[in-house]
Amino acid sequence: MLSKKDWQKKAARLVFHAIGVGGRAMENLVREGRIQGVLDITTTEVADFLVGGIGPRDSSRFDAIMEKNIPFVLTVGAWDMVLLTAKLPIGLHYANKRRSYDRGEEDVGDVRIDVVGFICDCSGMLAYASPLAAMKTVITTKSVEFMPFLLTFSTLLNGGFWTLYALLAKDFLVGVPNGIGFLLGIAQLILYGIFHRYRPLKRNSIVRTTVDENKKFAGFIADKLNKSPSSKFRVCLPQKDVSAYDAPGKPCYDPQTTSTLINEFQRLVQIKADRQVKVYPYHINDPEFLNALADTFLEISPMHLKDSLGHHTLIGSLLNKL
Repeated sequence: MLSKKDWQKKAARLVFHAIGVGGRAMENLVREGRIQGVLDITTTEVADFLVGGIGPRDSSRFDAIMEKNIPFVLTVGAWDMVLLTAKLPIGLHYANKRRSYDRGEEDVGDVRIDVVGFICDCSGMLAYASPLAAMKTVITTKSVEFMPFLLTFSTLLNGGFWTLYALLAKDFLVGVPNGIGFLLGIAQLILYGIFHRYRPLKRNSIVRTTVDENKKFAGFIADKLNKSPSSKFRVCLPQKDVSAYDAPGKPCYDPQTTSTLINEFQRLVQIKADRQVKVYPYHINDPEFLNALADTFLEISPMHLKDSLGHHTLIGSLLNKL
């Protein structure tokens, strides 16, 4: 068995990001015989593939590793979540319309019409004021992603033409809300002119995976492992959760789901002397767990380790930014 010192001397450690293309690149090198062993730590590509996240691999994940029968240590980094692209709704634009009545010679409905007109004025001003939230977002993020140009320009035109009509017709009820809308439209266009060159922010949402989804993940991998009876592998599972977000007080903390995941692996994977599932009393980011992964890999690595090792992982600091 190689010592850690010999391992550091003889092994060229390659790091691949778990974003779909990373897993594909790693397994292509495995298939070509350039990688002699794999530490697959952040296998969240499986979760993304089965649930529909932004960094999925495909159904051939792990196939090259199983075909080559190279030393393989696997754990379940970031299985507690998938990343989904999220677009915030921009909102609806409400046109301010006023229905005209031909009252003829009788003005018995004047009071009622004025009251209704006042209510419509208030509603119109609220409609024109609704983009104020978008204006605040533009100033905060320095991005016009949430304030489209066409909506802004139509607000300006709508308010401007109705204001002009009100001035010509001397209609106070039409002029006040649309005049305010016209001024707000100008303010929005000014903001658009200031911030339109900034690149829109790309936002993703983290979604916590469920018990049933984690059962599906474990089944997917167990099926791959069981189809290659000659492969030598270790599945190493952290008992105290699987990512920086999966910890007490964090948004993805769910001990029941983690426990179910461990039980599923123990139930589904066919165990032999060189094919084992191990559970460690650590969090996945604990140094003790990372040392256990390295020691486990050395256990199953042959003495004649060749030129390079594949190390498919996201470092802890990058996991914290997921």
